[in-house]
Amino acid sequence: VEQLESKDRHIATLQRKLSDVHAVPKPRKDSSSSALGPQPFPRVSISSDGAPTEPRVREFHALYLTAHRQWSETRDELLSLKSVLRDSDDQRRDADSRLAQRERELGEMQARLAAFTSLLQEYADAQRSSRLKGMAQDDEISVASMLAAIQQLQRTSSFAGTPNADGIATREFLAQRPLYSQDTNELQQYVELAVDWEAMHGLLFRAPGSETATWQQTALVPAPITLAPSPIPRSSFDLVVSLQPTLNTLFDRISRDHDFLVSTLQSLGTSDEFTTRVFQMYLKQRLEGAKKPCVIGIHRSDYLINAGAELQAKQVEFNTIAASFASLSAVVGDFHRYMLERTAYKHLLKAGLITREQIPPNESLTSIGDGIAAGFELYGQSEAVVVMVVQPGERNVYDQRFVEKRLWERHHIKTLRLTFAEIRDQCVVDENDRLLIAGQEIAVAYYRSGYAPTDFPTTAEWTGRWLVEKSRAIAVPSLAYHLAGCKKIQQVLANPGVVERFIDDAETAARVRECFVGLYPLDNTSQGMQATRMALHEPHKYVVKPQREGGGYNVYGDDIPKLLTSVSDEERKGYILMDLIRAPPFNSVLVRNGEVVVASVVSELGIYGIFVSDGKNVVVNKQGGHLLRTKAADVSEGGVAAGFAVIDSPLLI
Repeated sequence: VEQLESKDRHIATLQRKLSDVHAVPKPRKDSSSSALGPQPFPRVSISSDGAPTEPRVREFHALYLTAHRQWSETRDELLSLKSVLRDSDDQRRDADSRLAQRERELGEMQARLAAFTSLLQEYADAQRSSRLKGMAQDDEISVASMLAAIQQLQRTSSFAGTPNADGIATREFLAQRPLYSQDTNELQQYVELAVDWEAMHGLLFRAPGSETATWQQTALVPAPITLAPSPIPRSSFDLVVSLQPTLNTLFDRISRDHDFLVSTLQSLGTSDEFTTRVFQMYLKQRLEGAKKPCVIGIHRSDYLINAGAELQAKQVEFNTIAASFASLSAVVGDFHRYMLERTAYKHLLKAGLITREQIPPNESLTSIGDGIAAGFELYGQSEAVVVMVVQPGERNVYDQRFVEKRLWERHHIKTLRLTFAEIRDQCVVDENDRLLIAGQEIAVAYYRSGYAPTDFPTTAEWTGRWLVEKSRAIAVPSLAYHLAGCKKIQQVLANPGVVERFIDDAETAARVRECFVGLYPLDNTSQGMQATRMALHEPHKYVVKPQREGGGYNVYGDDIPKLLTSVSDEERKGYILMDLIRAPPFNSVLVRNGEVVVASVVSELGIYGIFVSDGKNVVVNKQGGHLLRTKAADVSEGGVAAGFAVIDSPLLI
């Protein structure tokens, strides 16, 4: 249309020039003058060949004919395009139908390839174990070549399009994943090796306690793990690792924005007693002017890999308090490298490849201790100690002991273990705001508890925490950091313009937003009421989250309507609604309580972040390694300590 209008304007210009030459009166404007298309050439004297007699008019006549021809061609092209557009819907439907048929054919071929590969692998294993004595060397080479060709075909047989630079097509990723045996009898031979390796390397939990058998208080059990690493897209892994320092900065700025914290958390009303009490302690600390030498952030940002046309890492939550399993996660990676080198995963690996390079290095074993030590140095008292605040009857002791080990062996800093109640009973704050235990100054209180109401069964625990918060000792996390990790903050961050309030660079803010899924309030605002209707109408698309950490609190599927119809409007404010992230399942092998378990699983990737600042200068801002937790695909929650998952390591694809 723009081309046609341009031709019209060109022809009108020619007509004006002709009028100037022959003083031809300009045509009157009427209802047809604005119609699409050129006006006829003005009447002029012509020769016997039909062309104008005057030379300049001849020139303009030729230009007119050329412009008219171009107009006609453009008009015909436009009509053709309109015809194509009318047919496009039918063509699109036909293409979708063909694509669906191709996908079904691909699935059938992949199944046949997997079955044939399994048979061929058994044939090759039999040959290697000399059960087929008559096989010639050429046959041996042929079998190996056939296996390699099939594995390559499995990695490349996909009809998916080319992904962008930040992602991998879902079908391409699925085709490249290894195939693990699901025969528990065949895999039983690995159990003793795995359990003994765990015991030798501190990959352990305390056994559940018993009131009658006191020996169980010191008994140990192997931590639940996977026998082999689980596939994660390399592009997604690299993206979230590179993003972690930005998230550290984002949440530090949130913690320092008092007005934002107050306005956001006050919207919860009195719906959540625990969060309200932490918030009131924060306001009291601010009112009393408690001064801290620095802040130490030990964070973990958790993601699931969402399976759309492309795989994308989507944020589940951002943890600012008691982010656990950093130590054991690194040890599991070492275990998987050991198993690969010791056994080559024979009998487990049925198709595909696992290489050492695919299991990424993990500094989470040392990063937390080093981060605490950096804050300890800013405290400025080399003879002080660190207190690790733990839960009574803690079972995940060795994950914590590795942090103590790092602090002592690398930085020569002593660590004490106390509960909040024990802090109340054994500690005092002196006139210089120093937190003391038996005359010993405490520089850092690193919380491995305090994230749930169950950690504060009496006023003694609240009193113990307040002693830390009102003193000069550095709490990890600070009250402001604790509140910044609330689910309500996560939900409000997804609103337009909120991330940009804290991150000036538009491109960086956009990278953060790409990891978000839909997040909605469940309050009495119009947005909250709409979200409530969405959740009631299609509950299986969402998850409802309270202001809690630690696993076991979220609500899924058919339980969502039951919850939302049973709570009051005020209580509903304490929850948020989040789009359900759907990760691709994978057939894996777990070792739990000394037994092999085969299961269809999904994996949740966590990236640790270490941030230390004295308020003016950022001393440390880095990613601190990773955690992979793997759970059965039909289990909604993902906490290892809560009993829902096992510790894993990523296999980058």
